[in-house]
Amino acid sequence: MKQFLIELPEKKYDKTGELKNFLINTIANKYPYLTMDGIDGPKNEQTSMQYAGPNDYIAFGISPKYHVSALRPSSWTCPYTNTPCYTCPFNSIYKYKKYNLLDQFDTAMKKLDDYAKSVNGNFDKGYDFKWLGVPVRFYQNFVQVGNTYVPKCGNFYILPKDLSEKQKETINNVIINININIAA
Repeated sequence: MKQFLIELPEKKYDKTGELKNFLINTIANKYPYLTMDGIDGPKNEQTSMQYAGPNDYIAFGISPKYHVSALRPSSWTCPYTNTPCYTCPFNSIYKYKKYNLLDQFDTAMKKLDDYAKSVNGNFDKGYDFKWLGVPVRFYQNFVQVGNTYVPKCGNFYILPKDLSEKQKETINNVIINININIAA
């Protein structure tokens, strides 16, 4: 997974922040599994995507908590000496490849796509899909509904005997609705 930065353009070139909003919307719509600082977690004035402005950076793979975060140059330079702040978690900022969103738009979008593919390849959410909030995963000889494994015998599912009536009803509803939607 290659880490990189996308530099937002100066204010005179992007007065309304359309490019930053386009980038955030692209990530949210095309790559929903990428977590964004301030959107998928609490807002932080130094690293949240909402607070990124002109000449700030959007960092990919650098933050330990999120896939995508913002970097403000003021947060990693000392205001008194204008030198790098070594207490900042991003103090190795100079070693990452930077792409300007205005000048290198196509290259930056290609790097974003490559980064998202590399993250998604390692991303296993633990279930195939959710049905009415219940995680469901299909295996060859059984199906897992929530924390319950239901063996499959041919086209039939064998419910475990130690389930409550509510659990049996939920599992039956999930399996019936999934089979109906798959067959349709």
